[in-house]
Amino acid sequence: MQKKGYVELSLIPCRKEPAHRSEMVNQLLFGESFTVLDENEHWYYVCADFDGYQSWVEKKQIVLTDISETNGIRQSTLLQTLTHQNTTIKTLRGSVLYNFSKSRTLSNFGKVWKIHEQTEYMAGERNIITTALSYLNTPYLWGGKTPWGIDCSGFTQMVFALNNYKLKRDAYQQAVQGREVELKDILPCDLAFFKNEQGAITHVGIILHDNNIIHASGKVRIDKIDENGIFNVEINAYTHQLAFIRRVI
Repeated sequence: MQKKGYVELSLIPCRKEPAHRSEMVNQLLFGESFTVLDENEHWYYVCADFDGYQSWVEKKQIVLTDISETNGIRQSTLLQTLTHQNTTIKTLRGSVLYNFSKSRTLSNFGKVWKIHEQTEYMAGERNIITTALSYLNTPYLWGGKTPWGIDCSGFTQMVFALNNYKLKRDAYQQAVQGREVELKDILPCDLAFFKNEQGAITHVGIILHDNNIIHASGKVRIDKIDENGIFNVEINAYTHQLAFIRRVI
């Protein structure tokens, strides 16, 4: 029987190889769960339950469990304070919380946590554009998916997750979700994908109104988009070559 585990820290880095010096390819936030596929002395190779993304996590940073939680919701506040006995955790926007009660507690994988701050909880469909705009000026971080640092596909994944939609983790994986639409038919919330010189998908952003796009490049920013790609008015140049646009909602 495969081991299951979950995250009980604010966030943990997920590595390409089982070493701290290895590239961070993702992050798992408080309450996210996974299946262990492989292990060595200090690391687990895991498959995230949310999106199937595989990576290495340090054994000291996770908790193994026999409890299978379902129907967790993503919290949409920037920070949230939870306590369990003598443990205090600051959870970030996008953390997964389970089993709320009227007494301002929640139960994650059998542990009861007390909620110490007002929280805005995601409950069903919200507003993707409003959520996306709330990340404006978040610094770019390869492998990141929080308001303290985020990459392009982490940004789109978390914005959609907070609105009850599942996207895969990387841009090239998201690029096969939904259906393709023509540039002339774009609507707010469509996803625009961009390619490198070899034709590989390397970037993604969310279409806004009036041919604007919000995306993570240096920081989460708003630029113009046309048939050529993303046009950065600050430097008066195109920065990303358009591949296609897809609609997932």
